[in-house]
Amino acid sequence: DLRILVLGHHLGSSMEPFSMLQAALRVGASVHIHASFYGQRHPKPGLACTEFGYCDENPALTSWFLKWESRWLGVYDWMPDKWDDCLSSLSSIVGSSGFVAKADIVV
Repeated sequence: DLRILVLGHHLGSSMEPFSMLQAALRVGASVHIHASFYGQRHPKPGLACTEFGYCDENPALTSWFLKWESRWLGVYDWMPDKWDDCLSSLSSIVGSSGFVAKADIVV
């Protein structure tokens, strides 16, 4: 069994590398994949659950995506002053949640 953790805001952009990895592992390998998707909010929150059965939730990670995902869409001048806060808060969530420790691969 292989546990894959998929983090991302855009479901299509997350499904593409996951699906490619899943297909590649099917060639010549008998690997059973358990996937967990977190943060998928576009094109619609909950779509990964209703359409694909990936219903994992992490409120802290959801809040992080809501804060940082498109607040400054097309504007990058926030990065010099806010990048450390952005990365630090993500690192804290990922490090304290325990769901990463259960994953063999993070996409």
